[in-house]
Amino acid sequence: MQLRTGVDVVEIERFERLNPEIKPRFLKRVFTPQELEKCNGSSASLAGRFAVKEAVAKALQTG
Repeated sequence: MQLRTGVDVVEIERFERLNPEIKPRFLKRVFTPQELEKCNGSSASLAGRFAVKEAVAKALQTG
């Protein structure tokens, strides 16, 4: 078994600038209802969770 690390950086402003027409679909596709509830619309929280998901995908070599 190989251990890998994944790192990702996401600009909070990217979540603040999401096109309002596609933002709900994007958020629903990327986050669970529980995650969205915990983030409570906070761009910083959403960006942080997104970065974690991307880092895990890189570590698992699935993203």
